[in-house]
Amino acid sequence: MILFVGTVMVLLSAAITDVRRGKIPNILILILILFQTSCFTISQLVLNKPFISGGAIMYRICAAAVVFFFFYPFFVIGELGAGDVKLLTFTVLSVDNSLYFLLAVFVIGAVVSVIKIFFKRPVNGRGRRVVHMALPILAAYLATFLPLWP
Repeated sequence: MILFVGTVMVLLSAAITDVRRGKIPNILILILILFQTSCFTISQLVLNKPFISGGAIMYRICAAAVVFFFFYPFFVIGELGAGDVKLLTFTVLSVDNSLYFLLAVFVIGAVVSVIKIFFKRPVNGRGRRVVHMALPILAAYLATFLPLWP
């Protein structure tokens, strides 16, 4: 529960900063990494009650690596920001079912993109449409903890 609340708080502040400034500060990514690491470490070493097993941690790390290597080319060609890629990568570490989380990110991101295209038509300095991914990441993270997901 502490991991969920802390991650939601960091994602909420990242979403607000992303919408206002168009960037996700690296300090928020660092806070997310340190928070997740401390939750896993305290659970494992101090409380002797790991809430996830070592195999599950390895699965999450592998899923995060796959997400990073999949989305990094989108950063290179300029379609996603570096903060979006990092935030998505490290949020995957705290979800149980990363496939449902990524599906929710894609669906919510597509809906947000269509809404922005029809109503706001946001364009950045290079003439491209801008989609702030921190908001779909936050919504997908919250959606993964609803009892509707298997």
